Parts: sequence; structure tokens; C-alpha cells
Amino acid sequence: MTGTILGSVSSPALLEASGGEGYHKDHRGNNKHSNDQRDYSQKTRSDGKSNSEIKHEKKGYFPENKKSENSLNFQGKKKKGSGASNNSQPSQEKIDLKKIDFTKSLESIRDFNSLFSFLKDNFHNPQSVVKWCNTIRDIIKDKNHRDYKRNINNIFIARVLTSLGQAVKKNPKLKSVLDEYFRAQTEFLDLWEDRAFSFLEQNTFKEQELSNIFYGNAQLGGILGSNFLKKWEEEATNHLKSFNEQELSNIFYGNALLGGKWSDNFLKAWEERALSRLDKFGQQGLSNIFYGNALLGGKWSRDFLAKWETQALSRLNEFKEQELSNIFYGNAQLGGILGSNFLKKWEEEATNHLKSFNEQELSNIFYGNAQLGGKLSSNFLAKWETEALSHVSKFNEQELSNIFYGNAKLGGKLSDKFLANWEIQALSHVSKFNEQELSNIFYGQALLGNPFSQKFVGAWKETFLSKRTNGEFQDPSAEIHSIYLAIQRFNLQKEFAEDLFQEIKLLSKKHGKKNKITTSQLQNSVFESLQSYSKDKDLGDLEEEAFFESVMSPVDIYLKKYGIVVEVQGPSHFLSDHKTAKPEDRLKEHILLNDSEGKVCSVLAIPYFEWNLLKNEQEKFGYFNEKLSPILQTLNLSSPHQETSKGRENFKSSAMNIVLNLGEGKDLNESNLRLAYKKRKFLFSNDGSDKNTMPDAQKTPENKESEINLPFKKRLLPQSSGEIDFSNGAES
Repeated sequence: MTGTILGSVSSPALLEASGGEGYHKDHRGNNKHSNDQRDYSQKTRSDGKSNSEIKHEKKGYFPENKKSENSLNFQGKKKKGSGASNNSQPSQEKIDLKKIDFTKSLESIRDFNSLFSFLKDNFHNPQSVVKWCNTIRDIIKDKNHRDYKRNINNIFIARVLTSLGQAVKKNPKLKSVLDEYFRAQTEFLDLWEDRAFSFLEQNTFKEQELSNIFYGNAQLGGILGSNFLKKWEEEATNHLKSFNEQELSNIFYGNALLGGKWSDNFLKAWEERALSRLDKFGQQGLSNIFYGNALLGGKWSRDFLAKWETQALSRLNEFKEQELSNIFYGNAQLGGILGSNFLKKWEEEATNHLKSFNEQELSNIFYGNAQLGGKLSSNFLAKWETEALSHVSKFNEQELSNIFYGNAKLGGKLSDKFLANWEIQALSHVSKFNEQELSNIFYGQALLGNPFSQKFVGAWKETFLSKRTNGEFQDPSAEIHSIYLAIQRFNLQKEFAEDLFQEIKLLSKKHGKKNKITTSQLQNSVFESLQSYSKDKDLGDLEEEAFFESVMSPVDIYLKKYGIVVEVQGPSHFLSDHKTAKPEDRLKEHILLNDSEGKVCSVLAIPYFEWNLLKNEQEKFGYFNEKLSPILQTLNLSSPHQETSKGRENFKSSAMNIVLNLGEGKDLNESNLRLAYKKRKFLFSNDGSDKNTMPDAQKTPENKESEINLPFKKRLLPQSSGEIDFSNGAES
């Protein structure tokens, strides 16, 4: 399988604080301009509903799966933390929307300048913001006012959306209030869009106003309809050659926050204009468009990216903490597209800023490094840990989760001291973790292989059960799959009620089965050669992509007769050093080898950097001789036709004799046998003599390293007199 990652956990999504999540899936995608002829009338239908109400219902404006009509729930998929804002997030507490009167307006303020000053001063008060919106609605609606044409102009209309966007940026909790307001008072958006659309048709908006409208819409989560955005794009295309660098930056980043609403033609035209102005962009603009490109999944051409990197590198010492953090995290989201020289300079500059990074920026950098497989130097990570330790009590739930999960993906880079402090802080937050954060933490611990304290496990389990009961696992199969693997890793099946564990198992299986299987050229090459080799040695049939319930995922190749799993490891299976296997592979191997069903006796990994050195079938046969001979001999089989179960019984019988001689006990199961052997590190020569007689203190580092790197079964048992003959195969 190409880039197979055990667990398939969703990487923690770091959302833009100023924008938050999208308003709805389609952002009112089929808004009131859904027909060629626009109908803005508010005629009442026979059923008593206005046209605007019907339009909103048709386009799914009122979500069917809304958890509560009256209160805001910040749990579930709403992530705290962000990737591109320095504004600290206020505590994410619930707002009781029942206490807000969505009908009231401001009675005394009608002066326009005073109106906008009022919103600027009262953004923290949801009721005041609602009153402000209703007042704006009434002003736009009153077309008979003597100052209507003079005051309700293009500047005023653009400023309304910009001011609301800025208010949400300063107070993210307003987003939920405005969502509810736009549902309850649909007339506000209808009137605003009607007036703004007419200005678009009249070519009245200036470049700054076009930019502000688009970015304000993005900050509000995308409240404008698709036909309005289409008309905006037409008008913006006509003005594009006049946009300055700030306006170019704002509209691009706004498009990224909306998930990409532009056409390919407009995106291409934007890139041409931005390229001509790239040397005029400030460091914030450079940072924002790069992070926006990451949010879009990488839309730039190679030429634009190369010129952006040159420009950013020349000004790297001007970037502030947030901008440095966003660039690094954005690069990680794009899979590491920036060159090694840029990353080296970035690390030097980031080192100078370490003491000024806030919690969100520290978290983003560490998790980004994990996504890149570990690009930062050990010296930088040591300094990062020192600084992060001083912030540990301030990290929020998402930041705590991202740091822990990132550490697990790197195989464990943080000190015991840091992890001890992390656990204390996480324990105080455990009831606030959402479902993704819970699953990532539990799965991360499985990757590390070290169980939490009993106290933490108990608190985690209590929170998990509570959120499961409340139905907060919105994508349960992926998140439950991660939890299932952690249960398998630590043998925690009995910690859960039987019906609950079976439910977890079923959801995990659903996740494992739904993933589309793709095989790489590397895997196909290994399979074809191994198939020929197996026929030549009479090793039985090979099964490709065999599904194992112990890990709820397929393995690359399975030699069923001998219980041997072959995993083909492409570049995605390794950390940035291209040699160290990712923890996901080690976890998968551990679970397979310790499965109670006993279907797997050994796991053979074939890394790409070894396979690519083999030039022909003769060399490949020799490679299989070297890899498979000791494994099969270790199984103590008298012939290759013996079934796996008999081989395992021979293995267990011989192993038990050795353990008994060591006084390890008589009641060991096979899992404990493996652990006992791993501790003892037995090595045997070809004639069966024990080579482990040398005291550890007298062993050279080379000897110790050879013990650790030898395949597990290779060092357990001597070769038997009935060993398999490999002499007729191709020479190695």
C-alpha cells in the first residue's frame, strides 16, 4: 500500500482564529440569485413564509443536524487554536442564545460615524452587536429617507461587512451569535446583498472596497451566496491590475479561508498580478499568501513559489513570530516544499524569537515539525522544549493534544520531565478535550508504547464515555479506529464493557474496510519477485492486501503457510532521515505479533532503499534468501510444508524450555514469552551454542547494536537439523 499509515487518524486541524469554520458546507451556495432573473421581493406565500425563508430552507441554510437551537456548543468539531492569528482566544464558554433579543435595534444612534464607532466599542457584547445589525438593516431598508442615496453608498455597504468581520476577529464567540441572527433575521443579508449587487452592476466599488467585502465575508465564515461571489469575481477581474499588494493578499487569504471559491482563470490572473508586485509585499503579506496557499492545498505554480521563496528568504529577519510560525506550519501542510537552505535560515531566525512565541505558535511549530518527519535540529528542539515548558500551564486543549501527538509521530523526542508536566496539565483539561483530541492522545500513547498513569486513563475513559453518550463523535469510524488500535496495543479490551468494545471494533472495521486500497509500483515489484521466489522454494501461495482484524487494516503481503507478513516500506514510512521507520509501522508490527489468534509469526520489512539497490532477479532471490532463511529456521520447521500452527507450537515449546531454565515461570503466554526474550536478547550460533555468555559490561557497542537490530525470532532458537535448504536458489 502506498504510504500506509496505521491508525488513519485525522491530523489536528488548526483553524484560522479570525475566520473560524465555514458558515455552512455550501456557504449559502444557492443563494437568492440562483435563477437567471433575480427576485428580491418579499411577497408572502400562501403558507405564510416569505420568499427569503423559502430560499434559505431550499439551500440548507438551517442545518438539519444542529445540536441545539438555543445554546452554542464549542465541543465536537469546533477546534480551539488556530494557524494564522495572533489574537488570543477567549475561553470557549457556551452562550445562551435565549437571552438575546434578535428584534431590538439601537434607538438613539443614527449618525453613521457614531454607528461604526459603537460596534468598534461594543464587539464584546453580543446583544449590542445584534442591535447594531438591526439598525443597519432598518437604515438600508428605509429607501424613502432623504439622505438614502447620499449615505447608503458603496463605501457604507462595504464598511458594514468589514466592520462585522473585524468584530468576529476580535471576539470569535460572536460567530455563533451572528449565525443565529442571520437565520432568525434573513432580511439583513437580503437587503445588504441587494444593495451591494446593484453597486457591482454599476461598477461603483473601488479596489479597496472589493477587497474588504471579500475578506469580511471570509471572516464571517462565508455568508454571501454563490451568485454574488460570481458577480464579485467578474468585477474584481476588471480591477485586478489596479489591486495593490495588501488588497491582493487579503483577497487571496480570504479565498483560502473559504476553502477556495475562485475560478481557475481568476486564480491564474491573481498570480500574474501578484507576481508583478511580489517585491512590494510586506512580510505579513508574504506570510499570509503562503499560509493561504497551504490552506488551499498548494495552488501556486512552481515559478511563483520559487520567486516567493527568494523574496521571503531575503527578508526573513523582518518576519514576526506569528509570520514565522505560519510559514513553517504552512510548509508542513504542503508536505515540505521549501528548500533546505530556507529551513536552515528559518531555524536560525526562529531561534532568535523563541522566547517571544506564544502557546499557539509553539504548538504549531512542533506539530509542523512532526508532519515533516522531524526537520528541526535537536539543538532547536531542546531550546523549544525549555521555552514550551514555561508555557505548559497556558496551553489549551488543542495545543496540548497537538504537542503530544506530534511527539508520538516523531517517536518520542520530549523529555520525561516535559511529559510529566504535560500529563498534569492535560489531566486538568481532560473533560474539555473534543473527540479528535481524545483519540489522538490515546493513539499517540500507543505509538510511544508507554501507558499513561491509571489516574489519567480513568479520566480519559470517563470523558470518552460521556462524549460517546452525547453523540459528539461526528466522524466516529476514523477516531474510534485510533482508539481501537490503542486498546489492542495495551490489551485494554477488558477495561471496556463487552458491548462497547464490540461497537468500537465494528466501527474500526468499517473504517478499515472503506479505505480504497492502492498498491505502489514498489509493492508490485516486491510481490512479483517474491511470488516467483515462493514458487521456486515451494513456500505456498502469497496473499496481497490480506485484512487483519487485529489492526483492522490490510498488510501488503502474507505468506499464510508460515504466518509471515511482508510490509513494503516506501519513503512515506520513514522520518526525515529516510532511515528511521515511523512509529505507526512499529505499532502495527507489535499488534500483529501479539495477536491472540496467532496468525502472524514474523513481520518482514522491506525498505525501499534496500530494494532499489537490487538490479536483477538473481540479486532479489539472494535478498529473499538472506531475509527469509533465518525467520523460517527460527520457526523450527522440519520442512516448508508444515503448517504455521505446528511451527508455532515448536517455537513455543522450545522457547518455554529456555524460559523455565531462567526461572521466568511456568505460566507465560506467548506474548509474555516474546517480552521475556526481548529482555534476555538470546543469540545462538549455527551449532546451537549459546552466544549470550558474555556479560553485558564486556560487550562492545557493535555487539550490543547487532543484538538490538537482529529480527526477533532470529535470536531465539538455534537452527534445527531439519532446516530448509536454500542452496539451490540464486546466489546472493
